[in-house]
Amino acid sequence: KRMIEQRRMAAEAKKEEMKRVFERMERLEEEKKKLILEKERQAEENLAVVKEQRDKDQRLKAEAQRLKQLEKLENVQRLKRIEEYKRDEHRRQILEEDER
Repeated sequence: KRMIEQRRMAAEAKKEEMKRVFERMERLEEEKKKLILEKERQAEENLAVVKEQRDKDQRLKAEAQRLKQLEKLENVQRLKRIEEYKRDEHRRQILEEDER
């Protein structure tokens, strides 16, 4: 009987030890899951920051292109006004010469 009791106690102790090991493994797995989820959250956050910066850069580039086009248009209009002025000046000179 004593031996049976010792075996039962040993089996019970082994069962308790296995239960503690299993619980520890479960805690470690939960911690691992939390770390993975945190890494994913951080990666998503970083991705959002990168996307926001890229969008901002694209908007700045588009605005720079728009301003460049506007500047070209203004230069063309300025050149047209200069040409118009020169034509008017030339006509005026011709008219003055004709009047003499």
